[in-house]
Amino acid sequence: QEGEYPKEMIKAKPDRSKYLKPKIILASFFVMALIVLGYFYIPEMFKSSEPVVKSIAVLPLENMSDEKEHEWFGDAMTDEIIMQLYKIKQFTVRSRTSIMQYKETSKPSKVIGRELKVNYLIEGSAQRFEDIVRIRVQLIYAATDNHIWGETYEAKWKDILSVQSEIARQIADKLQTVLTPEEKELIEKTPTKNLEAYNSYLQGRFFWNKRTKEGLEKSLEYFEKSIAEDPDYALAYAGMADAYCILAWWGWYPRLEGYARAKEFALRALNIDKNLSEAHAILGDVLCWSEWKWEEASKELKLATELNQNYATAHQYYSEFLDIIGRNDEARAQINMALELDPFSTAINGTSELYYYNEGKIEESLNACRKTLEINSDYVWAYWQSFYVYVRKGEDLKAVEALQQFMLRDTLTIKIANAIKDVYNKAGMNGLLNWLIELQLKNPAANLYTAKWYAMLGKKEEALNRLDKALEARLSGKPETNSLPDEIPRIYNSPDFDNIRSEPRFKAVIKKMGLSEYSVR
Repeated sequence: QEGEYPKEMIKAKPDRSKYLKPKIILASFFVMALIVLGYFYIPEMFKSSEPVVKSIAVLPLENMSDEKEHEWFGDAMTDEIIMQLYKIKQFTVRSRTSIMQYKETSKPSKVIGRELKVNYLIEGSAQRFEDIVRIRVQLIYAATDNHIWGETYEAKWKDILSVQSEIARQIADKLQTVLTPEEKELIEKTPTKNLEAYNSYLQGRFFWNKRTKEGLEKSLEYFEKSIAEDPDYALAYAGMADAYCILAWWGWYPRLEGYARAKEFALRALNIDKNLSEAHAILGDVLCWSEWKWEEASKELKLATELNQNYATAHQYYSEFLDIIGRNDEARAQINMALELDPFSTAINGTSELYYYNEGKIEESLNACRKTLEINSDYVWAYWQSFYVYVRKGEDLKAVEALQQFMLRDTLTIKIANAIKDVYNKAGMNGLLNWLIELQLKNPAANLYTAKWYAMLGKKEEALNRLDKALEARLSGKPETNSLPDEIPRIYNSPDFDNIRSEPRFKAVIKKMGLSEYSVR
């Protein structure tokens, strides 16, 4: 108490505020720093070790059905689960082509996940006995082989579509994915109420996926049967369009007629379901390769990629259009998306080889050729592309070897394959190109190839003459008997035609194809 002491004994309190203020300021900064660090870093300490990206591969379901008539059932259920997961935008789902190599595999989950670059795997089995189906599925975190969830569904065949919807919902739930109302509607949507039509459609896709002439023709029978059973089944019409388009591309069906039928069925599918990505992709492909209606093709193909971001084929087809018109960066972006979704697709990897070549990235093109052959050693077109790559690199001996490997794998050229080295030894690379021209001069289906070889040799008039013949045949419909793909629009962005690009006659060909308005090279 101040009053209890003499005043002289009471000392004045020192003014310490000038010392405290800097300390208070420092303390405030320290507290703020802790708050900031806590906001950004403390949550990271408690985050799950599992990744945010939900990339998934549905491994081929083991078919447990005893009856031979149901041998397709395991593959069909695999495809259907993939198609259901496609509808969830937060998922990146690997395509069928890449996952089928793991059928009956003994590889560990970690290895498969690393090879497919996915975080999650779905595996299991499917069985059908008369009217009863049993589907077992497991969800696995690939990096640790941890089983996140598993379930066995047993139901009558009439309830199979509901089972597939429930599997998709359960996977979304276990991966903490909130489905949008639109996604829920898509998953629950029933494409057909006619189970016989659905059964025929599944068998059609089973044969379509073989991608052979015989398989595609067989698929048409089942798709037709499916449509007869349900005339409003959009997917069955899309299947018909898919089959005719591939048959026409490879010359296994009269080309122009095949493309026309593909377009017809794609349009019929879209009349039933305007949001069917597969039908938009086929329609865009026909508009691109058959009708040369570039802007319409662009619209359809872009829409196909937007409607189903997981549909690798849509990205591939859109990339082909972009490559034709010389938008190389965009073509590369689209084909890379396709490769991410379907990394082991022979067709997509083969397409990537060509784009690198057109971009002037020779080493990348060569590496892509090697990768394609690792995936499928029987894919002869990778040797064909390697030939052109080595010619541009000036590595003649390797070019000769690649060309010989190509010819040895083709029944039409195997007898002359051994002559390649002798021709090169006598006349060099120019002599070899002239030899190829002589071999194909009497083959009207090869006019585009002979035009390319003449252009590479610098023989402008001869190249332009052949190019005119190729265009004339294409416009008249004669190439419908051609067993080679109809690729004449690709000349616009091909470096092999650089020698004649500025020629008026070359420009006239480009104009007739409707490509003049696009800027290229």
